[in-house]
This record gives sequence, structure tokens and C-alpha cells, in this order.
Amino acid sequence: MFTFRALRIGIVLASVSMGAAAQSGWYWQNPSPQGNELYSVFQLSPDTAWSVGPFGSILRTGDGGATWVKQESHTTNPLRSVHFANDLDGWIVGWEGLVLRTTDGGEHWAEQNSTVTTELFDVQFLDELRGWAVGVLGTVIKTVDGGNTWNTASTPSTALLQTVSMNEDGVEGWAAGLQGTIFHTTNGGTDWELQTSGTSFDLMDIEAIRSGVARAVGLQGVILSTSDGGQSWQTEASGVTNDLLSVSHWNVGLGIAGGADGTVLRTSVGGTIWDVVVSGVDVRLNGASTTRQGFALAVGQQGAVIGGSGYGDTWDVLSGGTVKNVRSISMSSESVGRAVGDEGLMLTTTDGGATWTEMKVATEDLHSVQFISEDVGWAVGRGGALVRTTNGMVSWASTDVGVNTDLFSVHFTDEFNGWAVGRYSLIVHTSNGGTSWETQPSGTAEWLFGVYAHSPTEAVAVGSGGTVLRTLNGGQDWIAQPSGTLERLTGVFFVDSEYGWATGTRGTLLHTRDGGHNWQAQETGSFSILERAMFTDRMTGWVVGDRGEIYVTRNGGEDWTLQTTRTTNFLHGVSFVDPWNGWVVGDNGTVLRTDDGGGIETCRIQFINGSVSREYDPTDIYVDDRLFVDDLGYQEATAFITVPAEVEIGFTRGSNTTLGPTDSRFTTQHEAGRDYVLVFIGEPVSNERPLALVDADGSVAAKSSADQHIAVVNAVQDGPALDFQVGPGMLVNAVAYGQHGMGLVST
Repeated sequence: MFTFRALRIGIVLASVSMGAAAQSGWYWQNPSPQGNELYSVFQLSPDTAWSVGPFGSILRTGDGGATWVKQESHTTNPLRSVHFANDLDGWIVGWEGLVLRTTDGGEHWAEQNSTVTTELFDVQFLDELRGWAVGVLGTVIKTVDGGNTWNTASTPSTALLQTVSMNEDGVEGWAAGLQGTIFHTTNGGTDWELQTSGTSFDLMDIEAIRSGVARAVGLQGVILSTSDGGQSWQTEASGVTNDLLSVSHWNVGLGIAGGADGTVLRTSVGGTIWDVVVSGVDVRLNGASTTRQGFALAVGQQGAVIGGSGYGDTWDVLSGGTVKNVRSISMSSESVGRAVGDEGLMLTTTDGGATWTEMKVATEDLHSVQFISEDVGWAVGRGGALVRTTNGMVSWASTDVGVNTDLFSVHFTDEFNGWAVGRYSLIVHTSNGGTSWETQPSGTAEWLFGVYAHSPTEAVAVGSGGTVLRTLNGGQDWIAQPSGTLERLTGVFFVDSEYGWATGTRGTLLHTRDGGHNWQAQETGSFSILERAMFTDRMTGWVVGDRGEIYVTRNGGEDWTLQTTRTTNFLHGVSFVDPWNGWVVGDNGTVLRTDDGGGIETCRIQFINGSVSREYDPTDIYVDDRLFVDDLGYQEATAFITVPAEVEIGFTRGSNTTLGPTDSRFTTQHEAGRDYVLVFIGEPVSNERPLALVDADGSVAAKSSADQHIAVVNAVQDGPALDFQVGPGMLVNAVAYGQHGMGLVST
């Protein structure tokens, strides 16, 4: 125990930098480690490997592929191939002649000047100096100084080259590509000659095994090999017609090939016989890499990662999570949520999406889910499928809605009253929580894709042909409203009884301010299908749709900004629990999360109530006029909380229900990505002078089991410089008003 005592203290409204914050923007939660296609993998050792893909994706594993960590490439361009010379020096090639290099194992990547602007598909380095890369138009580039300078080699044709491989001596090597093209070099890649492959099928990968010996694989199950330096190439019987996209060897006798539909082939007799091995996946495998002790990795579509052992004899699926299309999500809190999708899929989380548990709650595809609490929820789908739970998914009950027509959307106002809409203008309604349903006349022949209920009597439905229907009497009458468009409207969302948005095809976004009677178009700049909208207040909202698009507004839709998602998967659903914590779901099992609103610059603040006025015991803290911390008691502290770097913070008495005009408000600008401590001591007076300064003697006790650095601030206006003591010793001296100091306390 140590006691911290200030000779004089007053208001402490201090921001003290403490460390780094969490990852920003949108990041993958399912599939794991991510859901984008992976183009290439390089395994340096049984534990260490890297993989690359679209949107500048770089992944590293240090445990043989069980877990992967994202590395920052500082590009969104596709990355086609990765190769490491050792555990520190590595290179990546990709779009428009891009070459990236790292000298610290991928912690930092820097761009090199490749001298070409054509796409590069493959790269190989024998050590930290000698490397080669190939690409379109017969491009071959070579370096002998680690990529500081690259030189373009002379090649015999302009065929697209997919792959390059050099023998360990760095003298002999091959490159291969479209229409059976094979180049050969015997002088380290300075000059290349064209060889006769005997096939017109595209060759996708080649590997030099030892002097004069190489093997290539390609489309339609083609496998070629040479043992005479390429003077002749023999066709090997693969036993498959699936495209083969990668080949890798442990030695001249042992090798593997991977390709379409999860194909993995293995040879233990130098290619004389190839056996089909069970891979555990059915997606395209683009890249494979072998390493010592018989281990291997292969990667491909939908982020698939599989690991081989026993020299490719057995394979385990290392990537995780469903790849079924996910159609809708409903988060009840920052921790608890559900999502639904194809084949009766239900995903559940109780930890904010860090883990998602898969279960099957129906036999048909599910299109929409809504939970009004952590216990009570409904889901609807194909063929009139409708399931509900009232016990937090301990059990699900299937309800007969009386029709076998597809249902596309469901929405409840409370645990009793709700609507579902679907194909052929179907509207069904319940007033008993979904135990029974009645069909309501819609007055239209259009299909209905979205519904939102304000109250047990008021609801809005939208559908094809720009249809907007509104009821004010519980659905006895549905009245068509003018939408101003003939586009298919895919969804509708209201933030309150007046402000709402409807999404649609060809970038359509409509807005209403009178509960759905009148609608005006808003421009996002998108021409894609916009599937769903979600707002946390009248100003702040998101829309999601095709091609991985997410748009955000901070001014009620007057302006929209496209956010970075690093996926092109169709996004079907969105759910936010506050302006920062949100999730989107989509095709191929996509679940993305953000804890900063999708890319808002944020910091973390810890709030401490040090008010000497017991009128502020407890204190409510507001962030941008939203109650953020409720009833923070005197000398209590919050955990570190993520907020925008520029934010308005307000304080009021805990007994108040809102932040009033005479309460304290101030706008603060912090450095993004940092942690701060904000201590409130004193009485709010006015907006012009938000905090009155109060002198007081006092001490604060804290328990600690380790040495502590303590930051102190002098907030005594017009007061002298202060000395701060811990026990009998000086912590920091002569701290002037508005300044802070840091001292070490030894316990």
C-alpha cells in the first residue's frame, strides 16, 4: 500500500498518454484467420510461414498455421507471391510491378523499385541478396543486392509467366506460364531460352528440384517433369482432370501438388505414381509449400489453410469457421449476438464475436434475424421458415405461419407484436410473440424485402418496383407511399418514429423524416446493390451491400464515405450497438467487426471521478451527447473506453436524466491510437467556464504489487508551482499550473 498526497490539489482535467490502442477499421472475425482468397504461402520452418492475398493481405504464423497474425503492407493492391530467404529477410510481389521487402520478419514492409509496371506473379530468393520475379509480357526481373536494384532480363517471348524457380546454385532455373510456356536459364537468369513443353495447357507452377531436374503443373491435371535440364519434358499421370495450381517437394522423390476443388496429390516415387490425398476442403488451393520434417501448408479460396504432415500423407484444416452465406445479424449488446444464413445456419457469440458458435436451427435458408433482448428472438427464411426462442437459444420453436412462401425480413416492436414480409407481396403479423400468425392484405403484387415496426400499430414495408407501404393501424390497412423510384428496395431501418432509411438496387438510398410518408433520395456514390442500413442516431449511420461496400455518414446522410473493408464479398446485414461497435455479415461466412465505427480515429480514455463536491457523487459522463458512463461514484474509475479522438465530453449529476445546457461540456482533441486518463474534480459552472477550480488538501490511497509510474497535474488556477510527495519522499517537484510530471513509486 502506498499513499499519494498532494500539498494542494484542485481540478485535474488531464490527458496523459499511456500506450497503444486496439486495431482500427473493419477486421475479420469469421472465417478465421480471414475470409479472402490466399494466393501464395511460403513455409520457412515447421512453425513459421507467411501467406498473401488481395487487398494487401499479409499473414504470418509462428505455430505451424494454428494461428495467424496480420502484418501491415500499407497497400490495398493484390499480393501474388511471398518468399523468405531466412527468418528476417523476405519479399512479396504483386500488382503493377509492386515489390515489398522486410528485414525484420514482416514487422515492417517497404516498397522497392522493381523498374517494371506490369503485374508480377511469383518471386524467389536463394539468400538475402539473389532473387528473381516474373509476370505478364514475359517479364523476368533479377536482383543481386536484395532488391535495392532490379534488372530486367532478356526473354524469348511475351507469354504471361506465372512461376519461377531456381536451383540452389543460383545458376540453373526455369520460368513457366500460359499455353505451356517454359523458359530455361543456365546463367543465373541473365538470359533465357524457350523450351518445348509438349502441352498447350497453362502451366501454373514449376519447381527446380536439383541440377537438371524440375517439375511443372497446370490446368486439366497436367504434370510435366524433366531430368535432362528441359531438353525433354515428360507427362506424368496425375489421375485427375482438376486444375493443378501449385507443386512443392521435400526431395527428388517426395512431393505434393494442389489445385481446384481441394485437390491434393502426393508422390513418394519421383512422380511415377501420384496418389489423391484427402485434404479436408473443397475449394481451390492456390499455393503449397513444404519444409523440413515432412511438414507442408496449402492455402486457397475463402481463406482456406490446410496443414500437411508425414510428407503430405495426412492433412488437417487449420482455417476455421463457416463459409456458408450469412444473411442477417442482430447484436443484443457489445458481447451477445446472433447471425443467420444458408441451410438453417445460426451463429452465436457471447464475447463480441471473438468466437462464433455454429448451430443449425432450421432446414431452410434463413434470411433475417431479430433479437429484442438477449433471450427473445425470431428468424425467418425460405419456404415460410420461422423459428423463435424465448430462453436465449436454449431451445428454438418452429412456428407455422400458414404459408410456404419465402420470408425475407422480420421485425418486432416488443416481445408480442411483429411482422414478417416476403415473396408475392406476403405480409404476416403476430400479436402473441409468434405463437400464431395472420396474413394481412398488402394491396400490392410486388415482392416485399424489408419491414420495420415503430410500434404495435405503425410499420413500414418496402419491396420491388420502389414499393413503400405504411400502416398506422396495426396492419389492417397498408397504404402505398410515393418513393420516387422504381428500383427494388431491399431493406428499411428507422432510428426513431420519424427518421428512416431504405436501401435498394443500383445504389438507391431513400430517407424519410416523417415516419415513412415522404421519401427523398440520398447519394452515396455507389452503383451496387445496397442491402441494409443501420443508424445509431439521426446523424450517424452505415449502409452495406454488394462488392464489400460499407458507407458511413456523420451528418444524417448528407454526405457518405466509403470505408475500407478489404473484401469484395456481398454484405447482407449490419448491426451496431453504439457509434463505435458494429458488425457486418455476408457471403462465404463473412463476419467483420469494428470497434471504432469502421475507421474513425479513436483513442481510449479512462474517466476518474475526483469531484470534491458530493453533488457530483455519482457523476454521469456523456460523449457526443450520449450517456456513456452512468453513476460513476466519487474516486471511482472506469476501464479504458474507446472514443473518437475528437469528441465532446459532458458531465452532469448522477441524479439528472439528461445533459442540460448548464452542465459542463467541452470538446477535446487527442492523438489517435493513444490511451488517456481524464480526471474530473470540481463543479461545472457554465459553457464558457466549464469547470470551477477548487483548492483542497487530501490524499488518495491505492494498492499495488509492483513499482508504478504516476502522472500528476497541477490544475490550481493562479496557484503556485506544487510539489507532490509519496509518503516522506518527493515524487515530482515544482509542477506549475497546467503542467504535469511523472514519477516512479517503489512499493
